[in-house]
Amino acid sequence: MVIRDHLKESDLPGVAMNEESRAYDLNWGNRPFDDAANFRNLPSIDHATYLIESLKFHVGQLFHLFDEAEFMHRVHEFYLDPDRYAKGNRIWYVQFLAVLALAKAVGTNPAKGSRTLPGSEFFTRAMSLMPDSSYLFNDALTAIEALCIIALYLQSADMRNSAYIYTGQATRMSLVFGLHRERPTDGVWSPETASRCHKVWWTVYILERTFSSTMGVPMSIHEEDITTPMPDRDGTQNDTSLYIHVRISGLIFQVIKKVYGAEGRLQASFLPSVREVLTRITSIAGDLNACFPLPSDSSGAGISRAAAHLHLVYHQAILLTMYPLLLYLVQARLREGIRDPTASRSFSETTQALSKSCAESCNTMINILSALRKEGLLECSLPFDLERIFSAAFVLKMLRFLIPKLKYYRVLRSESNLLLDDLIDRGSIPARFRKSELESLEVMIRTWTEEPEQASQVQSSQSNQEPQQAPLAPSAEVQQVEGDFQGNFTDPYGMSPGHLLSLVEMVDVQEGNLDSDMAWIDAWLWENPEELPQV
Repeated sequence: MVIRDHLKESDLPGVAMNEESRAYDLNWGNRPFDDAANFRNLPSIDHATYLIESLKFHVGQLFHLFDEAEFMHRVHEFYLDPDRYAKGNRIWYVQFLAVLALAKAVGTNPAKGSRTLPGSEFFTRAMSLMPDSSYLFNDALTAIEALCIIALYLQSADMRNSAYIYTGQATRMSLVFGLHRERPTDGVWSPETASRCHKVWWTVYILERTFSSTMGVPMSIHEEDITTPMPDRDGTQNDTSLYIHVRISGLIFQVIKKVYGAEGRLQASFLPSVREVLTRITSIAGDLNACFPLPSDSSGAGISRAAAHLHLVYHQAILLTMYPLLLYLVQARLREGIRDPTASRSFSETTQALSKSCAESCNTMINILSALRKEGLLECSLPFDLERIFSAAFVLKMLRFLIPKLKYYRVLRSESNLLLDDLIDRGSIPARFRKSELESLEVMIRTWTEEPEQASQVQSSQSNQEPQQAPLAPSAEVQQVEGDFQGNFTDPYGMSPGHLLSLVEMVDVQEGNLDSDMAWIDAWLWENPEELPQV
């Protein structure tokens, strides 16, 4: 929208922005629970077990969606007499249907051209049987787990508003049930029940943080109100994965709280806040690398799906930290009205370093996603891989707008398009929407930067007298060569902890104390701010 506002209406591309619920047809009503149709056309117990195992592979290391031992016991009980068992365990039956729906969505590619997401027959049945909120407290833990599964399915269906609402319901139920507080195990709660409560809470926490940041809305849970113990870093692989996931999700909260201004503009507190967030990012890097390392070039090992997801979330947190800066720089260039960037302001060393960190994170994200695609692990229905592709490609286009000589842009752009095309070929309608949005942005950028021939000649003569902005390139650890795109995980972060610490020292400044925030920002944003008019 920022660039659209600086174009003539006749120059605007004809690509419509995606709206809520346009990807798939997904509607449900209410039906009586006693209707015999509720228990027909279910998969056999062997097929249901296969679907549950598939869901565990795709999602089980990232979120707690059910207690495996209890859930599988109830599955076997259910198949002995489905009618009777479902009527006596209504909330669990809704959860079971939601599990089948999400398992089919993540394990089956949508039919090309179809507007039906796999698993929708089970999902709509689950939703039509969902009891009211007061009834859900009859089995609160199962109900909260079911709401989390429903939110993930809706997010897979590109119904982000609805997914956020159901995540909110799970959050409110968790708070009412006291899951944000540590469970006593002195006879009131068994250790198994307490452990399940903790895992349910942290899954709700991760989803709330993830979906709130995606929607651009305030976080509803404050860190100081939580006393639930963290997942065990040295426990099972699922515990360790949940531990890292929770730490990165907490980082997202800090980014939104400290970096983003309430008025939607860059403030004098931005750089000190970035420094604080980068320090937190550095503290997570060690645990992430130790617990979930990515394979080196020489190891010949395949990439772990869980490790890939956690590293992608980590780098998306870095991009989230830098978005306000990039947006401000884009707005500054648009307001200057100088279409030749070589005649525009030159960035300071700090601004170049922060921009470079964005480029490196984009590079690493595309590396990881490409490795997943080559091993057939790129998620088609779950939204997370698509969001990371879009984030990396979007930031790269912003950087290219600011620095046209951005090295390796064409290779990274080509690879991101290849990733989107892979998802589109597998039937993902949301991927088609995201690609259209990126193409629309590219058209608007190209339209704005192209200028009349005579103006171009004037700008060219000016550029010969102005110091040119140096090309911005990713550091040596993450550079790619022209030609085949090869993943490089020698430095799995693209930015090592040492690199991040150097960046932290570079932005070690105090909050602005000049008469205006804008004057203070200009003091560190541009190379020679005193020689240029304020934007």
